[in-house]
Amino acid sequence: KAKLEVQKRDQLISQLQKRLDEAQTKLETGSNKLTGETTEIELREYLKNEYHNDDVQDVPSGIRGADVIQTVRNNLGANCGILLYERKSTQNYADVWLEKLREDGRRVSADILILVTRAFPKDNPETHMRDGVWITSFDDLGLLTTLLRDGLIKQYSALSSMQDKTSK
Repeated sequence: KAKLEVQKRDQLISQLQKRLDEAQTKLETGSNKLTGETTEIELREYLKNEYHNDDVQDVPSGIRGADVIQTVRNNLGANCGILLYERKSTQNYADVWLEKLREDGRRVSADILILVTRAFPKDNPETHMRDGVWITSFDDLGLLTTLLRDGLIKQYSALSSMQDKTSK
């Protein structure tokens, strides 16, 4: 009888341990999702505050796509191009992020793709372009975005003036 009681108790302990592990996994997953949403909000608010003329929109949670879409506008309000951002706050870098961001970029006709991350590829831990995607840290984002915006605005101006020449 005592042996049966010990087996029941061991089984109960095993079941409780399994439930505890499942609860911890759910808590960590929820926490990672919350952290991801918080960093997306931080990115969107930063871009809105820095670039007042631009249209900065987030991609709603649960909908496939990148995190933030920034339509660059010149001082006259003309749309000059689209910057598409994906923000990752994980500890380890993954190349699959680039392919996903390129697919998302094609979907919205983005001109420039930017991955904002803490985790860089092991072979290059600094801001750089890889396979058509800019990879940068949040600390370098301001400088990179300013330079890329300036390039889009100048390109738009050059193309506009070329069109004006041909029509004249």
